[in-house]
Amino acid sequence: MPEIVYSKFWSEAFEAMEDFVFLIDKDFNILKANKKFLKFIKKPKKDVIGSKCYKIIHGLNKPYKYCPHKKTLTTKKPQTVQFFEPYLKRWFFLTTAPIFDEKRRVLGSLHWAKDITKEKILEQELKIQLERFNRFCNVMGGIVVALDLNKKVTFINKRGAQLLGYKQKDIIGKNWFKNFLPKRVRKQTEKAFESLISGEPRTFGSYENPVLVKDKKEKAILWSNTVLKDEKGEIIGTLSSGQDITQLKKAEESVLKAEQRYREIFELAPQAIVVLDKKGRVIDVNKRLYAWLGYKPEEVIGKSLLRLPYLPAESKVKAFQMFSQRLLGKEILPYELEFTTKRRERKVGKIDAVLVRDNKGSILYDLVMISNITEERKIQEGIRRVRQEEAVITSLLRLSLEEVTLEEILDKALGFLLSLSWFSFENRAGLFLVEEEGYLTLKAQQNLPKEVKERCKKVSFGECLCGRTALTKQIQFTTSLEESYSLRYRKGISQGYWSIPILSGKKEILGVITLYLREKAHPDKSQEEFIKAFANVLAGIIERRRAREELEKSRAFIKRTLEMAQGIIMVLDKEANIIDVNEYIEKLTGFKKKYFLGKNWISLFMPQEKESLEIHELFKKCFVDRELGCHETEFLTKDRNKLTISWYISGVRDEKGSLLVTIVVGVDITQRKEAEKLQRLAQLGRLVGDMAHEVNNPLMVVSGRAQLSLMEENVPGEVKRNLEIIMKECQRAKEIIQRLLTFSRPSRGEIKKIDINKTIEEVLQLIEHQFILANIQIEREYSQDLPLISADEKQLQEVFMNFLNNSKEAMPKGGLIKVTTQREGKFLRIEFKDTGIGMTSEELEKATEPFFTTKEKGTGLGLSVCEGIIRAYKGRLFFKSKKGEGTTAIVLLPLEEGGEGG
Repeated sequence: MPEIVYSKFWSEAFEAMEDFVFLIDKDFNILKANKKFLKFIKKPKKDVIGSKCYKIIHGLNKPYKYCPHKKTLTTKKPQTVQFFEPYLKRWFFLTTAPIFDEKRRVLGSLHWAKDITKEKILEQELKIQLERFNRFCNVMGGIVVALDLNKKVTFINKRGAQLLGYKQKDIIGKNWFKNFLPKRVRKQTEKAFESLISGEPRTFGSYENPVLVKDKKEKAILWSNTVLKDEKGEIIGTLSSGQDITQLKKAEESVLKAEQRYREIFELAPQAIVVLDKKGRVIDVNKRLYAWLGYKPEEVIGKSLLRLPYLPAESKVKAFQMFSQRLLGKEILPYELEFTTKRRERKVGKIDAVLVRDNKGSILYDLVMISNITEERKIQEGIRRVRQEEAVITSLLRLSLEEVTLEEILDKALGFLLSLSWFSFENRAGLFLVEEEGYLTLKAQQNLPKEVKERCKKVSFGECLCGRTALTKQIQFTTSLEESYSLRYRKGISQGYWSIPILSGKKEILGVITLYLREKAHPDKSQEEFIKAFANVLAGIIERRRAREELEKSRAFIKRTLEMAQGIIMVLDKEANIIDVNEYIEKLTGFKKKYFLGKNWISLFMPQEKESLEIHELFKKCFVDRELGCHETEFLTKDRNKLTISWYISGVRDEKGSLLVTIVVGVDITQRKEAEKLQRLAQLGRLVGDMAHEVNNPLMVVSGRAQLSLMEENVPGEVKRNLEIIMKECQRAKEIIQRLLTFSRPSRGEIKKIDINKTIEEVLQLIEHQFILANIQIEREYSQDLPLISADEKQLQEVFMNFLNNSKEAMPKGGLIKVTTQREGKFLRIEFKDTGIGMTSEELEKATEPFFTTKEKGTGLGLSVCEGIIRAYKGRLFFKSKKGEGTTAIVLLPLEEGGEGG
């Protein structure tokens, strides 16, 4: 057959199939589906082809776990399955077959599905139908036919004619065998007919054969036959009554198939299944029970619940109780039972059971499904153990933070240990601490006999298991304490005895925990790991408590010293956090003492990164050196005044040389530093003044000579230009000299009440046009109703002009200057913020130093003069800047008491 003809034939056959047929590729896409399938799901072909099968058929977003298509792709073998689809609310019988390419690679699978919902319903009603059918067969059949000796129909009832699809007149007179029986059964049926009319005095009995109806289809009829006789007793024909059993035959076939499918499901179920009769005897089990517990069906079937070999005694009783309650009609929720395999392994199963009843409500059997949850229970038990361990450790740590004695902590620690249900502890234990070298002292106990408590008050290292534990620093365990160990534990000794060392971080012995066990078995690895962790936590608590006691002693001494000192004295921990500080710091800084507590000393007093790194290195040396020399830092008081503090650092150590705390002493040297700076500035001022006068005299001579020369007639052009340059540079030199004189003798000039916003605005109006031409925008952010201040307005305007010119020179390509005024506590805050090139940290430190400049033609006096002017008003000038991120000049001017808004 040519390929095109074959393809057409296959396609037509595909569409002609009565059942649902469709193709699915290995990505679960529907490639092809027959009309029957499309009609059933009530979706157009375009919405089906190319869609995921699990979405169209099952209404899911992914393949379900037991997808037969997935299994076909995996096994490369056909799969047959019967299932109920909740999404479509129908039962299906499905067969899948793999589709291969020429290299035997699986491309997809062919699905053939049959809707068996009606058959499933029929299965449920089959017994009722059979009973009705039997009763019906005992009366007049559905079809009654009389034949003469020539095999012609002499009578047929109306119902029988309807069954055959004809009217009565169309049947009467015709040969029954030739017209209404299939050819394949005619000879056999005719022999039965001839035997019946042969005169044998008997009824042929029931006989089954098919008949042909009008549409040439067949129906199965169950006949009851007898002969007809005339008045002389001669046989003249036969009379047969028949019942249409076509549906019954189909139902019988369905029942056989259903039984087969039920058995397949029964055997392939993921749970072990046990079927019990009304007396609690096992009547069936599936293979899963054997695979799980190792018992073959013949070892179980026929036995009652109380004699099942895989149930321990307690489980037998519980299983029988639950079975009895189900028989009484009580609802039983799923419950758990312990099982024992043939190899004596312990298993845990979850029981789901249901009573199966017939149509009359009578109990047929009890269906028991057992799910293996052994691993799940192991995991849950492990989680429960971990949570219990965490709760014990957490409770111990929480207790250590409370204000209770060490003895109370140790006593409760033993109680926490004994509360662990998964340890086989007896309710007694002891805890020893090393308070004297070479000896253990009993510090806590739970339910120890009086004799033991008396004898174990003090135990030397090496004596008994606990003494041996202290000596070896190893866990000791025994199940038989002999007299050679000690007489003191002989009474009441349990099945096991466990001794655990409590070790410090340096592996020094701090104490021993002693525990009594109910079982001889050695604790497992996880139990041993937990008890070690518990001992480690306890060791940390003991060390911290002892360290705290020592620290309290040191604190008491330090506190007395702190309050007597006339300087800042701080106590720091090993991380440089402030533990305590004397009250002198409140007087010096204006901040309350609690402001400093808990803060890091380095971060608080050395905020600059470079300085912090340096002091970190110095602070580390406290752990090696006994003391460190001075280190000076600056600190802003609450009133924004700058203090210079000289720090002296020293460590407090124990008798072993270990550092306990660090003492930091700070001395205020602000006035000394200010005096030194003023002295240097005064000396510099006198020097500058002298230099200015010395330079000014010859400069006046040069300027005067140049001016006289320009006044002469017929001065050559080149000479005239040079004389003008001399005059211009002389004028520039005079201005520099004037700034030097201003720096050397700052004066407050004319003092009056001024509005700072108005003062700044006058400067901005003067220079704004020039700045706009340089592509520089000026943004104002003035706070309103600021108090008036007393100052020389011209001096302040000179300061502001200096800031603006510096910003302009730092933005050669243009930018933004933001001017802000606001009240800040007892000060008036003025900011000039630009978007210029900024300064490095080194440049920022030297910004106000005389003669320091970053400009090619700068004198380095501008900001020095500005700082002198601001300081004359008891104000502050400082800068914030980063290279490439602009600079902010900040002026703080003090406000007068009771100042009003301007």
